[in-house]
Amino acid sequence: MCLTCLTTYAQSDNNTVLHLVPDASKIIWKAEKVTGAHQGTVDLARGEVILDDNNLVGGHFIIDMQSIRCTDLKEPYKAKLERHLRSKDFFATDSIPTASLHISAVNYRDEAMNALIKGELTIKEITHPIEFPAKVKVSNGRFAAVGVLKIDRTKYDVRYRSENFFENLGDRAIDDVFELEVNIGAKR
Repeated sequence: MCLTCLTTYAQSDNNTVLHLVPDASKIIWKAEKVTGAHQGTVDLARGEVILDDNNLVGGHFIIDMQSIRCTDLKEPYKAKLERHLRSKDFFATDSIPTASLHISAVNYRDEAMNALIKGELTIKEITHPIEFPAKVKVSNGRFAAVGVLKIDRTKYDVRYRSENFFENLGDRAIDDVFELEVNIGAKR
């Protein structure tokens, strides 16, 4: 966890830290390939958001990469894809079990709390800046947000069947960009 980041936010008298509510939070992943697409879920292990006068100003989340699941396939294909996603071809979850998202800045676009969130995403111990739109709601000590992150997997050394690294893949190619729809619920 980025303790120095939390310390920076904690210096304001108006800051409030709200903690992730796992039952009210989820991540849905979507990935495409030439011959179709797959989707599934991955769990948030823990996290918090930092508010300043009920405005999101920061946060940090740990993603349990070992929990990655496929929701569009039936057995035995479901288990086979899940094992493959956990392997070194993709996320190497035996040696690197978590990923993280650190929110460093939030720019509100309108009164309806539509925001552009900026931060850093770490996957396979590789960190890159990221920004994504989100809808944020704060009410009565509760926080809710939903946003969609578009991630170029090759930046995080996930190169399996990427046309940028392998030739002649034809219909076996997998798109480099995948999506994470992140739903966050947090409270005091």
